[in-house]
Order: sequence, then C-alpha cells, then structure tokens
Amino acid sequence: MIVITGAPRTGTSMIMQTLKTLGVEVVGEKFSDVNMPENNPYGYYELPIAEITEGIQDLRYKGKAVKLFAQGLGKTKVDAIDKVIHCKRKVKESALSFMKVLKATPIGIKPTINNSKQIVKHNALFAETFAKHTKKPVFNVDFENFKSNKIEEIEKLCSFLGIEATAAQKSEAIKNIKDGK
Repeated sequence: MIVITGAPRTGTSMIMQTLKTLGVEVVGEKFSDVNMPENNPYGYYELPIAEITEGIQDLRYKGKAVKLFAQGLGKTKVDAIDKVIHCKRKVKESALSFMKVLKATPIGIKPTINNSKQIVKHNALFAETFAKHTKKPVFNVDFENFKSNKIEEIEKLCSFLGIEATAAQKSEAIKNIKDGK
C-alpha cells in the first residue's frame, strides 16, 4: 500500500489526483458526505471516516494509494505499508485553507484560526514523525515546490513509485495540478 499522509490542505488530495492520472489505483471516494466539492472541486479520494480513523489492518490495498491522517496512520499495521508519500506545507497557509473547509463542512468544529491551526499542527507533527522514523521508503512533497516544478516533481514521483507513466498521463497530471489552489 502506498500511504499518502500529511496535515489537511497540504496537497494530499493533489497527490491522490496525480497518482490516479498516472495510472496508480487510488482507494477512496472522490467526494464523501463530509468533503463537499466546493472545498476541492478536483476530488479528495478518501476512505470513509470509520476506516480513516481505525487504520488499515490487512493487505487488501496492496499496490494501491490510500490517504491516511494521524489517527488512522497510527493505527495502520506497518506490514500493510510499502511506501509513504509525505505532504508538507507551511502551517499558516494550511490553517487558513483548512478554516475555509471548517466553515463549509458540517463536522462540528468551530471554524476559528486557532482550531484550524491546532488540527493542522497535530496532523503535521504526526505525519512528520512517522515519515522520519518509518523504515519504509518516503517521498516528501513540498506543496509549493510540487506546484511550481510540476514536470520535475512528477518525474521524481514516478521514479519513486517505479511506474512507467505515458507521456499523455504525465501531461494530464501536469494539467491537473492547479496553480494557486
């Protein structure tokens, strides 16, 4: 299983979209009940909340990309993970973006900058610690760098995953990465 992790609004959905375009099977719904298209019109590709929070305990997603945040990542069986893609972004930018999600999403968390920062920092710290200490191969994605250097970063991602994407797939992946989103 290829685990995509990071804090909310650090590019995890962008990576899931990119992987799907490059021919990697991604697991999860494009849009769930919680994640509305207004917050990310290109799709989230997330598992149901229960599975996200309980983690993955078996090998059913072998070779597939799965997005997991702190709680689910911490509960996932290490043997189920083959590779990790760790997404990073400046906390302030992630928190401001996530606050917009909190305002539009009925999850019961008051949409304040403080609440948003706390959620982002918690998930970022967990993902950072996991990526630093896992014995699995890790590919780090800096949100701004990935968007600024699309061609180079997609090539590195393909190399990391050992996939032979076609020129058409890579071109589509490059077009899919939106500037300023």
